[in-house]
Amino acid sequence: MLRRLSSITVYILILIVIAVSLCYGQKIVCKVEIMLEKMPLENQTKLKYLQDELASYINDYDWSENEFQYDINCELAVAFDEAKTVSYEDRYTATIIITNGVDLQYADKRWTFALKPNESLNHSSSFHPFTSLLDFYINLLLAYEYDKLNEFGGDRYYDAAYQINEIAKFNTQYYRGWDRRSELITDLRNERQEPYRKLVFHYFSGYYFYEAGDSENAAAHLMNAVRLVKKIPKNELKRFFEVNHFNFLKALKKLKMFEEAKYLETFKPQ
Repeated sequence: MLRRLSSITVYILILIVIAVSLCYGQKIVCKVEIMLEKMPLENQTKLKYLQDELASYINDYDWSENEFQYDINCELAVAFDEAKTVSYEDRYTATIIITNGVDLQYADKRWTFALKPNESLNHSSSFHPFTSLLDFYINLLLAYEYDKLNEFGGDRYYDAAYQINEIAKFNTQYYRGWDRRSELITDLRNERQEPYRKLVFHYFSGYYFYEAGDSENAAAHLMNAVRLVKKIPKNELKRFFEVNHFNFLKALKKLKMFEEAKYLETFKPQ
């Protein structure tokens, strides 16, 4: 009875947190860095506004439409590699790196776009060679984060990234790199990824309940996570266990799931 009451108490607290947070909009909290060292001084002057503009574009926008209310951290770096003037406009090539700072990172050096001095960045469903790529990778980051909260909770964000890519494919001027991005989003939406996506959900849910003191739900989710680990090729779990192995193993041992813990020992990062 005490265990049941404890479980009910945890759920009530979760509902209270969600209800309170509905008063606030979810946002991405992203640290932005623009690197202009390779640019001529004239272009550096034209682009010096961009770091603040890009930070505002990301951090002041409600990406989730209040689906879940919690802040998502990210770090984004844009390194400008080349500048040239074509038809009286400044065209650039750049490399983008975006990460959640923990267990997800994308890097893309096949990025070409034009930017006017002090050009405002606006959210739009139309293709823009600069903002569309940003939107593509931010949606991939959101998809991964929401997969942690709900089984396949990232679907809408993977779908959004797919739609961005579909529109970009019809652009003949700034098509560079979109063939690779098409392969990426196709792979991420493939049924073959479903066991890994389920693993992400059950592990993070289980560890959440473990930290909340709800042993019953923690054990159920972590048991599912171990079962899913057995279905996924070991080489595809390298990054997952580099980040999560210690806490995963700790939770299993504390919950007296010794058989599962023994199995997980075989995945210990070198």
